Amino acid sequence: MSFSAQQIATLLGGTLYGNSNAQVSDVAPIESAQAQHLAFITDEKYLPFLETTKAGVVLMTKDLT
Repeated sequence: MSFSAQQIATLLGGTLYGNSNAQVSDVAPIESAQAQHLAFITDEKYLPFLETTKAGVVLMTKDLT
């Protein structure tokens, strides 16, 4: 099963930045995620990975945005 970035943002009540049509079907760590993966960041130390990740969708806590 896959979900769009828009579906995830709506379900979580989050703010969406970027491609609302991006589709993900699995979860992976941000440092190794690919286009079909959802990754998440809850700590500042992972912010540098935003520049290089290939994740289709990245979730972040509000305090990191």
